[in-house]
Amino acid sequence: GMRQRVMIAMAIALKPEQSFRVYLDLAKTLSERSQTDEAIVAYRKVVEMKPSVKLHTQLGELLQKQGQLDEAVACYSHALSAQPADAKPEALAKLHLKLASVQLKQGQVDASISSYQKVLGLKADSVPAYKGLGDAFQKKGAYHDAMGCYQKANELKPDNTSMYRSLGDLMLRQGRDAEALDYYRKVLSA
Repeated sequence: GMRQRVMIAMAIALKPEQSFRVYLDLAKTLSERSQTDEAIVAYRKVVEMKPSVKLHTQLGELLQKQGQLDEAVACYSHALSAQPADAKPEALAKLHLKLASVQLKQGQVDASISSYQKVLGLKADSVPAYKGLGDAFQKKGAYHDAMGCYQKANELKPDNTSMYRSLGDLMLRQGRDAEALDYYRKVLSA
């Protein structure tokens, strides 16, 4: 509303460093208020002023939330390429996981498989990466590989209803109805 317009006008009149702070505060406020489209505009301005891993990631998350997947991929890719040489494996794994998830949603199955494998190279016990990799293999029709991923995820986090559902879906796709039913029963009893 009016407060946002005043903040933008102030930002334009300020020195670049002050303007950056005002836009960043505005972007955060809009995001917190779930005014995602407006937050995206403000984050784009902030990223343009001072590109950083964190800002590219935050913008990517908002774009992903709004279904602007191509742009989200671009932001996550920028964030990955801007990582310092001494970046923590955990941070890299999180970014690759975000990228892989969007790639899979876009139907870029091979790219998502590559990204999920990068996550596992950085964090070998990532349940979401095994689950996502299993989903990607399933989309590709590589059922044996999908099964291995789901089973590994289930070993790492037993009694995961999401995993049982995925295993049930996989069995169903292969015409293994009795096994699918067993997994679906586990979902219901969990």
